[in-house]
Amino acid sequence: MKKRVFILPLIAVAVLGIGCKQPERQGQPVPNAGVPTESTPGANGQTEAMQGVSRDVIYARQVLRNLNEAQSFRVAMLVPSAGGVINTTLDYHRTNGLIGRVTIPTTEGAQTAELYANKNEIWFKDGANGWTDLSNTDEGRSFNAIFQNAFGYQSQYQSTIADTATLLSKETDPNVGCTRYAFRQTSNNGSEQTFTLCVSADLPVYLTINGPFGQIEIRYRDVNGNVDVKKPV
Repeated sequence: MKKRVFILPLIAVAVLGIGCKQPERQGQPVPNAGVPTESTPGANGQTEAMQGVSRDVIYARQVLRNLNEAQSFRVAMLVPSAGGVINTTLDYHRTNGLIGRVTIPTTEGAQTAELYANKNEIWFKDGANGWTDLSNTDEGRSFNAIFQNAFGYQSQYQSTIADTATLLSKETDPNVGCTRYAFRQTSNNGSEQTFTLCVSADLPVYLTINGPFGQIEIRYRDVNGNVDVKKPV
């Protein structure tokens, strides 16, 4: 039970990205869209640009929305903790669902747990134990709500980038070949967040943010590529 409580938020973070949740103006996502000159009007008829949201924030939101609309991708996430680095991997396919693995450092060595989810089911596997159906549990329903929201199955996509986010820098990462945007924003609890989003072909390559034990890093690859996800049970 304790490991399930621990793994579900980690998979959720890999799915959603990092940042405070702010309502996204609903528009029609366009895969690999370029820098937008304006955004779809919100409920009051004003676009994001008219409301004072910077073009860099609008573009960064579009990049993350492009990932949200992808048919498939892979994610690798590193989260420093007091006990060491937690490693999370995730394969996603819009039709078949997602399967993720979390490796946790412990005093007895690394331990792993896995999760499979689609629009209707949640399954969990702890180490060498068999798969357990969480679909009708509180944990399963909670994660399913995140899963449904994260990929727009219920038209509830939310951006992780606040209206008030400020661009700190924009530069090329020569090691990866992407353009790295650094932002600062204020979280829901009033604390300041700084994060970077590196972009290539209007899709995210990696996202980083400073955590309590070091830099959290999420890397994306094979977006709209050949990612085979199968139900493991």
